[in-house]
Amino acid sequence: MTKNDFLEHELKLKKNMEQKIKNKFFGEELKRIRKSKKMTINELSEKSSVSSSYISQIENGKRDTPTPELIKKLAHGLSTDYYHMMRIAGYLNPDKDNFITLEQLIKKVPNEEKINDMIEHDKKIENEYEKKVNSTVHSKFDKFLYERRQINYHGLTLEELDNHFRSFLESNAHAGHYLKYLRIFNAINQKEMANLLQIKEETYISLEATLREDSPYLVKNSEDIGKILNVSNFLDWYNFIRRQKELSYNNYGTKRKESIYTEISLNVKKVEKKINKSGHEYYVEYSDEELKRNLFDLDHLINQNEHKVLYKDRVLTEEDIEKIKTMLDVIFD
Repeated sequence: MTKNDFLEHELKLKKNMEQKIKNKFFGEELKRIRKSKKMTINELSEKSSVSSSYISQIENGKRDTPTPELIKKLAHGLSTDYYHMMRIAGYLNPDKDNFITLEQLIKKVPNEEKINDMIEHDKKIENEYEKKVNSTVHSKFDKFLYERRQINYHGLTLEELDNHFRSFLESNAHAGHYLKYLRIFNAINQKEMANLLQIKEETYISLEATLREDSPYLVKNSEDIGKILNVSNFLDWYNFIRRQKELSYNNYGTKRKESIYTEISLNVKKVEKKINKSGHEYYVEYSDEELKRNLFDLDHLINQNEHKVLYKDRVLTEEDIEKIKTMLDVIFD
């Protein structure tokens, strides 16, 4: 055996060992998530459309790490974060070029583009504040937000500009902004993007200006957009990026987490049907004040059926909620 043959053999052994470790790690994590959901292999098989024997082999480290398509099925069956499982599988290593991070976007977007988008957003804030001033309905906090936005972006250092842009991305940018920045990252102009999506150029330009994550167009075409922009599925990537807790820097260079205030809307029932001890139905109508109180009431939160209850990106099952209620009873009694 020559020296080159020996080195090639050693490299092959090393790769095989790394692959076995990778397979074992993914299998163990898959089993841990499945058991935390109180699911059997057969139940996961039914919900994911992946054979039970294949799942068993993965969990025991006897099969290679599944493809992204299979991982997506398993994540769906487990009701868990697809990108979390992709990271476990080694597909989303930030040190590699197979995942576009927020920091990479920030570095690639031209400074003039950053400034223009932030100024446009600041004008909207200013207009909202002026409306409140004219209607005499405003607060000290409104004034603080308004004054805070009076920033000369052109006079900032590159680091300061990027910090402001990061804050804008994390708190105020919509899906259309991210679509534009990904397009820029991939060096595709708007006309090329429109051609690739087989839509008119003006229609695509409108998407970048108005696109929201719940847009029917985005939900329908997310995979096609993702393939063009090298993120597999745009909506999955967008939601993953939005969940990341990035650190901001203050003027002295020390790390801090910046408080972000944003307005969200929830649809809640003003009239609710209930059943008394005798089994008879009756209806309760809540006042606006009661609705606000219910929003912050823990018992109401975990007993409602209108919205999913999440803990660390995991949807709580009825069994989970019953355990929580039992623990709370013990603690507060």
